[in-house]
Order: sequence, then C-alpha cells, then structure tokens
Amino acid sequence: MNMKFCEKCGVHVTDDSIHCPLCQRILSDNSENEESRETGNAVFPIIPTFYSKYGLFIKLIILTSITGCVISVIIDLLIPSRIHWSIFVIVGVLCVWLSLGIAYRKMHNIPKVILHQVLAAAAVVLIWDLAAGWHNWSVDYVIPFLFVAANISLITAAVLLKLDISDFIFYCFINMLFGIVPIIFICTGILNVLYPSLISVGLNIIALSGLFLFQGRRIRGEILSRFHL
Repeated sequence: MNMKFCEKCGVHVTDDSIHCPLCQRILSDNSENEESRETGNAVFPIIPTFYSKYGLFIKLIILTSITGCVISVIIDLLIPSRIHWSIFVIVGVLCVWLSLGIAYRKMHNIPKVILHQVLAAAAVVLIWDLAAGWHNWSVDYVIPFLFVAANISLITAAVLLKLDISDFIFYCFINMLFGIVPIIFICTGILNVLYPSLISVGLNIIALSGLFLFQGRRIRGEILSRFHL
C-alpha cells in the first residue's frame, strides 16, 4: 500500500487523500514505512497523548519531587528542631501536584482554574501557619499577594485569550471575592502588616473598574439575558 506522510504533523495517512486530515497540507509519498504499519487501515492517524509526548519530562519532575522530599526528611531527622519542617515540604510538594492536576483537568476554563488554585493555596498556608504556632505571615503577606497574582493572571487571560462573556461574569465574581477577603482582614484588625492587603484591594478596584469600563455593556446584557430581566 502506498502510504502518505504529513511533514508538518508527523503522521501517516493510509487512504488516497491528497491533503492531511489535520492541517490540510499536501501529503508526500512515504511507502513501506514502519510507522505506517502501526496505523493499520485507519483514515485518521493515532494522535499521541499529552503523557506520551511529555512522559519523560513528567517522570523527571516526579523523581525530583520525591528526591526533594526524601532529602528533607533525612535532614530533618539528622538535625532535630522544634517542629518537623519536612512535613511542610512534603505537603507543599503534594499541593503543587494537586494544583497541576486541577489545572490540567479544567484547562478549558481558566478563571475556574485560577479560583481553585488560589483557594487551595490559601487553605494550605493558613493550616501551615496554624501548625507552626500562628506567626500571622499567612494573612499578612501570602494570602494578599496570592490575590494580587490571581488578579494579574485573570487580567492577562481576559486580554490574551479573549474570554467568552460567561467567563467575564465569572471573572467579575472572582475579582469581587478576592477584593472582599483583604478588606475583612483590614476591618477585623488581625493584620500586623497592612500594605499587602491594601495593594490587593487597590488592584482589585482597578481591575473591576477597567473590566466594567471596557466590557460593561456586554456584561450587563449577559446578566439581563441570564436572569430574564
């Protein structure tokens, strides 16, 4: 059988097509190739999965994570301290992998991915701070700057990816949520350091103002449509 090959996609096609079924590029003849026999008589070639493409890299990262955790435990046992800090290293590594898993599964909805990541990270640092004796660093620095990073990520995603209007509404909700929490911190007086929360609130106000100035009509129309007003 005369097999054809797409140089751009790197796949083989077994029928009489002139153009690649994936990119529409003109196919070149490539008969008697070993890879072509693996595809059988399928018109569409088998597309490699994400893991098959980046499997080696993923395995190296997993091995590096395990190595870091093992080294941390060994050092923690050899040099005793008041707290077993290696537990926090292990929990941190597990949270990173959990966050990556969430991001991969929900890649189609960037705002939701960012929300899940921020909520998970905020919960981890709060538990970490409590377990270490509560030194206030979680609410003074980490959580406000998490909200700042989330706002910047959302703004970038909204501009570069041209999010759908439904995502804009969710984006508004996330911004308001991120803005309320630092205000609660300020009003309750639990903060020892004020400026990170002020930066977070200020950026939230700027982001919401820009969003409604440039997309206000679309957002208002979508809200009216969804609530049948």
